[in-house]
Amino acid sequence: MREYYLGSNFKLDDIETLISGNVKFKLNQKSISKLKKSREAIDKLLKSGRIIYGINTGFGQLASEVISKENLNLLQLNLIRSHACGVGAALSDNEATAILFVRANELARGHSGVRVELLNTMIELLNKRIVPYIPQKGSVGASGDLSPSAHMALVLIGEGKAKFYGDREFQPSSKILKKAGIKPVQLKEKEGLALINGTQAMQAIGGLSLLNSIKVFDTAIYSAALCLDALKGTTVAFDERIHLLKPHIGQLYVAERFRQLLDGSEIRESHKKNDKRVQDPYSLRCMP
Repeated sequence: MREYYLGSNFKLDDIETLISGNVKFKLNQKSISKLKKSREAIDKLLKSGRIIYGINTGFGQLASEVISKENLNLLQLNLIRSHACGVGAALSDNEATAILFVRANELARGHSGVRVELLNTMIELLNKRIVPYIPQKGSVGASGDLSPSAHMALVLIGEGKAKFYGDREFQPSSKILKKAGIKPVQLKEKEGLALINGTQAMQAIGGLSLLNSIKVFDTAIYSAALCLDALKGTTVAFDERIHLLKPHIGQLYVAERFRQLLDGSEIRESHKKNDKRVQDPYSLRCMP
Protein backbone atom coordinates (compact mmCIF):
# COMPACT_ATOMS: atom_id res chain seq x y z
CA MET A 1 0.00 0.00 0.00
CA ARG A 2 1.30 3.41 -0.95
CA GLU A 3 2.02 5.96 1.79
CA TYR A 4 1.17 9.65 1.49
CA TYR A 5 2.34 12.31 3.90
CA LEU A 6 -0.32 14.96 4.37
CA GLY A 7 0.88 18.46 3.57
CA SER A 8 2.62 17.30 0.38
CA ASN A 9 1.93 18.66 -3.08
CA PHE A 10 -0.21 16.53 -5.38
CA LYS A 11 -1.35 16.75 -8.98
CA LEU A 12 -4.81 16.53 -10.46
CA ASP A 13 -4.11 13.03 -11.77
CA ASP A 14 -3.28 11.89 -8.22
CA ILE A 15 -6.70 12.57 -6.68
CA GLU A 16 -8.40 9.33 -7.70
CA THR A 17 -5.49 7.25 -6.43
CA LEU A 18 -5.33 9.18 -3.15
CA ILE A 19 -9.00 8.51 -2.36
CA SER A 20 -9.05 4.94 -3.70
CA GLY A 21 -8.46 3.23 -0.36
CA ASN A 22 -5.06 2.00 -1.49
CA VAL A 23 -3.17 4.80 0.24
CA LYS A 24 -2.18 5.07 3.89
CA PHE A 25 -2.12 8.66 5.12
CA LYS A 26 0.47 9.85 7.60
CA LEU A 27 2.08 12.96 9.10
CA ASN A 28 5.83 13.33 8.86
CA GLN A 29 7.94 14.92 11.57
CA LYS A 30 8.28 18.17 9.65
CA SER A 31 4.51 18.62 9.52
CA ILE A 32 4.14 17.69 13.19
CA SER A 33 6.73 20.30 14.17
CA LYS A 34 5.03 22.99 12.09
CA LEU A 35 1.62 22.11 13.53
CA LYS A 36 2.92 22.36 17.09
CA LYS A 37 4.67 25.66 16.40
CA SER A 38 1.54 27.08 14.78
CA ARG A 39 -0.60 25.99 17.73
CA GLU A 40 1.85 27.46 20.22
CA ALA A 41 1.49 30.80 18.43
CA ILE A 42 -2.29 30.69 18.91
CA ASP A 43 -1.94 29.81 22.60
CA LYS A 44 0.56 32.63 23.09
CA LEU A 45 -1.77 35.16 21.49
CA LEU A 46 -4.64 33.99 23.68
CA LYS A 47 -2.59 34.39 26.85
CA SER A 48 -1.66 37.93 25.81
CA GLY A 49 -5.32 38.95 25.96
CA ARG A 50 -5.27 40.21 22.39
CA ILE A 51 -8.58 40.37 20.54
CA ILE A 52 -8.39 38.15 17.45
CA TYR A 53 -11.19 37.64 14.95
CA GLY A 54 -12.74 34.20 14.98
CA ILE A 55 -10.76 33.09 18.01
CA ASN A 56 -12.20 35.21 20.79
CA THR A 57 -14.73 37.25 18.81
CA GLY A 58 -17.94 36.52 16.98
CA PHE A 59 -18.09 36.08 13.21
CA GLY A 60 -19.22 38.37 10.40
CA GLN A 61 -21.34 41.22 11.76
CA LEU A 62 -20.64 39.97 15.28
CA ALA A 63 -16.88 40.49 14.87
CA SER A 64 -16.91 43.25 17.49
CA GLU A 65 -18.46 40.94 20.09
CA VAL A 66 -15.76 39.65 22.43
CA ILE A 67 -16.30 36.09 23.65
CA SER A 68 -15.52 35.17 27.24
CA LYS A 69 -12.62 32.81 27.87
CA GLU A 70 -14.83 30.01 29.18
CA ASN A 71 -16.90 30.04 25.96
CA LEU A 72 -14.11 30.00 23.38
CA ASN A 73 -14.31 26.27 22.67
CA LEU A 74 -18.11 26.44 22.57
CA LEU A 75 -17.79 29.21 19.99
CA GLN A 76 -15.98 26.84 17.62
CA LEU A 77 -18.45 24.04 18.27
CA ASN A 78 -21.43 26.29 17.57
CA LEU A 79 -19.76 27.59 14.41
CA ILE A 80 -19.74 24.07 13.00
CA ARG A 81 -23.28 23.29 14.09
CA SER A 82 -24.75 26.55 12.77
CA HIS A 83 -23.15 26.24 9.34
CA ALA A 84 -24.11 22.60 8.76
CA CYS A 85 -27.26 23.66 6.92
CA GLY A 86 -26.89 22.08 3.49
CA VAL A 87 -29.80 20.49 1.66
CA GLY A 88 -30.37 17.92 -1.06
CA ALA A 89 -28.94 14.50 -1.75
CA ALA A 90 -25.55 13.52 -0.38
CA LEU A 91 -22.38 13.98 -2.38
CA SER A 92 -20.84 10.80 -3.73
CA ASP A 93 -18.42 8.80 -1.60
CA ASN A 94 -15.54 9.97 -3.79
CA GLU A 95 -16.53 13.62 -3.57
CA ALA A 96 -16.97 13.59 0.21
CA THR A 97 -13.70 11.70 0.70
CA ALA A 98 -11.88 14.12 -1.59
CA ILE A 99 -13.17 17.09 0.42
CA LEU A 100 -11.90 15.53 3.65
CA PHE A 101 -8.54 14.76 2.06
CA VAL A 102 -8.04 18.22 0.53
CA ARG A 103 -8.79 19.96 3.82
CA ALA A 104 -6.58 17.63 5.84
CA ASN A 105 -3.77 18.10 3.33
CA GLU A 106 -4.02 21.88 3.63
CA LEU A 107 -4.20 21.94 7.42
CA ALA A 108 -1.16 19.62 7.63
CA ARG A 109 0.99 22.39 6.18
CA GLY A 110 0.95 23.94 9.64
CA HIS A 111 -0.33 27.45 8.95
CA SER A 112 -3.80 27.27 10.50
CA GLY A 113 -3.17 26.87 14.23
CA VAL A 114 -4.81 23.47 14.61
CA ARG A 115 -3.46 20.74 16.86
CA VAL A 116 -1.78 17.53 15.78
CA GLU A 117 -4.65 15.67 17.48
CA LEU A 118 -7.16 17.13 15.04
CA LEU A 119 -5.09 16.05 12.04
CA ASN A 120 -4.64 12.58 13.50
CA THR A 121 -8.41 12.18 13.72
CA MET A 122 -8.82 13.31 10.11
CA ILE A 123 -6.16 10.77 9.15
CA GLU A 124 -8.08 8.03 10.96
CA LEU A 125 -11.23 8.91 9.02
CA LEU A 126 -9.32 8.71 5.74
CA ASN A 127 -7.47 5.51 6.56
CA LYS A 128 -10.61 3.76 7.83
CA ARG A 129 -12.59 4.99 4.82
CA ILE A 130 -15.25 6.86 6.75
CA VAL A 131 -17.38 9.07 4.51
CA PRO A 132 -19.00 12.22 5.95
CA TYR A 133 -22.57 13.01 4.97
CA ILE A 134 -22.30 16.21 2.93
CA PRO A 135 -25.40 17.56 1.13
CA GLN A 136 -24.96 18.68 -2.46
CA LYS A 137 -26.46 22.14 -2.05
CA GLY A 138 -25.78 25.04 0.26
CA SER A 139 -22.29 26.39 -0.43
CA VAL A 140 -21.93 30.06 -1.33
CA GLY A 141 -18.17 29.87 -1.85
CA ALA A 142 -17.67 33.53 -0.84
CA SER A 143 -15.42 33.02 2.18
CA GLY A 144 -15.06 29.31 1.67
CA ASP A 145 -17.23 26.24 1.30
CA LEU A 146 -18.71 26.84 4.73
CA SER A 147 -21.75 24.58 4.70
CA PRO A 148 -20.29 21.43 3.09
CA SER A 149 -17.15 21.81 5.19
CA ALA A 150 -19.24 22.13 8.34
CA HIS A 151 -21.01 18.86 7.54
CA MET A 152 -17.58 17.27 7.11
CA ALA A 153 -16.45 18.71 10.44
CA LEU A 154 -19.52 17.38 12.27
CA VAL A 155 -18.18 13.86 11.89
CA LEU A 156 -14.95 14.83 13.64
CA ILE A 157 -16.89 15.87 16.74
CA GLY A 158 -19.17 12.83 16.66
CA GLU A 159 -22.22 14.63 15.29
CA GLY A 160 -24.01 14.56 11.96
CA LYS A 161 -24.02 11.44 9.80
CA ALA A 162 -21.39 9.21 8.23
CA LYS A 163 -20.87 5.76 6.76
CA PHE A 164 -18.10 3.48 5.62
CA TYR A 165 -17.12 3.85 1.98
CA GLY A 166 -19.42 1.82 -0.25
CA ASP A 167 -22.21 1.41 2.31
CA ARG A 168 -25.65 2.46 1.11
CA GLU A 169 -27.03 4.09 4.25
CA PHE A 170 -25.65 6.84 6.47
CA GLN A 171 -25.76 6.39 10.21
CA PRO A 172 -25.17 8.70 13.18
CA SER A 173 -21.49 9.63 13.20
CA SER A 174 -21.16 8.67 16.85
CA LYS A 175 -22.09 5.10 15.94
CA ILE A 176 -19.66 4.94 13.02
CA LEU A 177 -16.79 6.41 15.05
CA LYS A 178 -17.41 3.95 17.86
CA LYS A 179 -17.40 1.05 15.42
CA ALA A 180 -14.11 2.32 13.94
CA GLY A 181 -12.55 2.91 17.35
CA ILE A 182 -12.16 6.65 16.81
CA LYS A 183 -12.60 9.14 19.63
CA PRO A 184 -14.46 12.36 18.69
CA VAL A 185 -12.42 15.57 18.78
CA GLN A 186 -13.00 18.27 21.37
CA LEU A 187 -12.46 21.42 19.31
CA LYS A 188 -10.13 24.08 20.66
CA GLU A 189 -9.85 27.78 19.84
CA LYS A 190 -9.78 28.54 16.10
CA GLU A 191 -10.12 24.91 15.01
CA GLY A 192 -13.74 25.15 13.90
CA LEU A 193 -12.90 28.16 11.76
CA ALA A 194 -9.86 26.39 10.31
CA LEU A 195 -11.97 23.39 9.32
CA ILE A 196 -14.61 25.26 7.36
CA ASN A 197 -13.00 28.45 6.04
CA GLY A 198 -11.51 27.06 2.85
CA THR A 199 -12.35 26.11 -0.72
CA GLN A 200 -11.81 22.37 -0.36
CA ALA A 201 -15.27 21.44 -1.65
CA MET A 202 -14.82 23.45 -4.84
CA GLN A 203 -11.33 22.05 -5.33
CA ALA A 204 -12.34 18.44 -4.68
CA ILE A 205 -15.54 18.39 -6.72
CA GLY A 206 -14.03 20.54 -9.46
CA GLY A 207 -10.96 18.32 -9.65
CA LEU A 208 -12.97 15.10 -9.89
CA SER A 209 -15.29 16.69 -12.47
CA LEU A 210 -12.33 17.79 -14.56
CA LEU A 211 -10.83 14.31 -14.42
CA ASN A 212 -14.14 12.81 -15.58
CA SER A 213 -14.33 15.39 -18.37
CA ILE A 214 -10.85 14.45 -19.54
CA LYS A 215 -11.88 10.78 -19.63
CA VAL A 216 -15.02 11.60 -21.63
CA PHE A 217 -12.96 13.78 -23.98
CA ASP A 218 -10.44 10.97 -24.48
CA THR A 219 -13.24 8.48 -25.12
CA ALA A 220 -14.73 10.84 -27.71
CA ILE A 221 -11.40 10.92 -29.56
CA TYR A 222 -11.17 7.12 -29.63
CA SER A 223 -14.80 6.83 -30.77
CA ALA A 224 -14.32 9.38 -33.53
CA ALA A 225 -11.16 7.66 -34.75
CA LEU A 226 -13.00 4.32 -34.88
CA CYS A 227 -15.84 5.94 -36.86
CA LEU A 228 -13.43 7.37 -39.41
CA ASP A 229 -11.69 4.02 -39.75
CA ALA A 230 -14.95 2.08 -40.10
CA LEU A 231 -16.13 4.49 -42.81
CA LYS A 232 -12.82 4.14 -44.64
CA GLY A 233 -12.04 7.81 -44.24
CA THR A 234 -8.77 9.61 -44.86
CA THR A 235 -6.51 11.49 -42.47
CA VAL A 236 -5.65 14.13 -45.08
CA ALA A 237 -7.92 16.61 -43.30
CA PHE A 238 -5.83 16.14 -40.15
CA ASP A 239 -2.54 17.17 -41.76
CA GLU A 240 -0.55 19.23 -39.27
CA ARG A 241 0.22 21.93 -41.84
CA ILE A 242 -3.48 22.69 -42.17
CA HIS A 243 -4.13 22.94 -38.45
CA LEU A 244 -1.06 25.06 -37.75
CA LEU A 245 -2.90 27.84 -39.61
CA LYS A 246 -5.29 28.05 -36.65
CA PRO A 247 -3.94 29.12 -33.23
CA HIS A 248 -6.10 26.62 -31.35
CA ILE A 249 -4.13 24.27 -29.08
CA GLY A 250 -7.05 21.87 -28.64
CA GLN A 251 -7.58 21.57 -32.38
CA LEU A 252 -3.90 20.81 -32.95
CA TYR A 253 -3.94 18.23 -30.15
CA VAL A 254 -7.00 16.37 -31.47
CA ALA A 255 -5.69 16.33 -35.04
CA GLU A 256 -2.41 14.89 -33.78
CA ARG A 257 -4.23 12.21 -31.77
CA PHE A 258 -6.19 11.18 -34.86
CA ARG A 259 -3.00 10.89 -36.88
CA GLN A 260 -1.42 8.74 -34.16
CA LEU A 261 -4.43 6.47 -33.68
CA LEU A 262 -5.01 5.92 -37.38
CA ASP A 263 -1.38 5.53 -38.36
CA GLY A 264 -0.83 2.21 -40.12
CA SER A 265 -4.53 1.35 -40.42
CA GLU A 266 -5.13 -1.01 -43.34
CA ILE A 267 -8.82 -0.12 -43.32
CA ARG A 268 -7.98 3.55 -43.76
CA GLU A 269 -5.65 2.79 -46.66
CA SER A 270 -8.33 0.74 -48.43
CA HIS A 271 -10.22 3.88 -49.41
CA LYS A 272 -7.56 4.57 -52.02
CA LYS A 273 -8.79 1.63 -54.09
CA ASN A 274 -12.00 1.91 -56.11
CA ASP A 275 -13.36 4.74 -53.94
CA LYS A 276 -15.10 7.41 -56.00
CA ARG A 277 -15.47 9.86 -53.13
CA VAL A 278 -13.61 13.15 -53.57
CA GLN A 279 -13.64 13.82 -49.85
CA ASP A 280 -15.09 12.50 -46.60
CA PRO A 281 -18.34 13.84 -45.14
CA TYR A 282 -17.93 17.15 -43.35
CA SER A 283 -18.78 15.53 -40.00
CA LEU A 284 -15.56 13.50 -40.30
CA ARG A 285 -13.30 16.20 -41.72
CA CYS A 286 -14.21 18.76 -39.07
CA MET A 287 -13.75 16.52 -36.02
CA PRO A 288 -10.66 18.30 -34.64
